[in-house]
Amino acid sequence: MNPRLPEILDRYFAAQNRHDIDELVACFAPDGTVRDEGEDIRGADAIRAWKEATSRKYKVTVEPLDCRPSWTVISLPRTATISTP
Repeated sequence: MNPRLPEILDRYFAAQNRHDIDELVACFAPDGTVRDEGEDIRGADAIRAWKEATSRKYKVTVEPLDCRPSWTVISLPRTATISTP
């Protein structure tokens, strides 16, 4: 499935699947937040550190399945393929 995504999410997933950390971090506002494994990661430097750490452990590719935006949240069901180096 190839849902229509906001341009920034297209960029994010393309960067994720290329394992391009610089481009992935550039998709976030300087004070952006990622929620992963129950933890909030805030700010570009913290997001970069999180992505570098997870990239050392896993090679993740993601395929969005659907996109349902609302005023506050984008619900994004997806499938991920994870391999360990």
